[in-house]
Amino acid sequence: QQPIVAPEDRVAPANSATAALGPSLLPIPQPSMSAVEPTVQEQIEAAWSELQAVSQKPSVNHGELAEAFGQMGKIYHAYDFSDAATACYQNARALAPREFGWPYYLGRLYQEKGEFKKAITYFNMARELRPNQIPLLVNLAEACLADGQSEPAKALFERALVLDDSLAPAMAGLGKIALSNGDFTAAISSLEAALKLQPQATSLHYPLAM
Repeated sequence: QQPIVAPEDRVAPANSATAALGPSLLPIPQPSMSAVEPTVQEQIEAAWSELQAVSQKPSVNHGELAEAFGQMGKIYHAYDFSDAATACYQNARALAPREFGWPYYLGRLYQEKGEFKKAITYFNMARELRPNQIPLLVNLAEACLADGQSEPAKALFERALVLDDSLAPAMAGLGKIALSNGDFTAAISSLEAALKLQPQATSLHYPLAM
């Protein structure tokens, strides 16, 4: 078993093998574990040990190391350690630039932080790889809408509905855009359709009551 490395002593894994891969890797800022539950600490330590082990393999390749960084990033992301997650995802993206997941997860991370322009940038990178991925289209549309870009958002919601006409989030998004434009008939139609598909979405009742 590998010894646990104190957070303040950790850096991005690197050796002669990883250095030869090409992309320079970002250091991973390590969050304080003082307030973290033991089970979460164990999960983080296990992922870190796996990342260290992969990075030390003499024959490690881009894809394998990218996956290890990405998995580490997902764990940090799940527990809201966004700085560490960002660095992990960036390293994964540098190592595997054709992999859809890494720019998509960066987009989700920035969207959750309310940094919508950055979210849009990374979602668009992901869209170049999978232009018709429905959750991506919806998240990109929602980021555009939150950033005040209603026309691109409308086009993206409509594209998502072409691919799946039962998408409640896309219908709700179109309803909100119609409402903001003063088109109350279209807004009610879209919001009621969304509520019919997703009756537990109580947030949709408020714009309908306006």
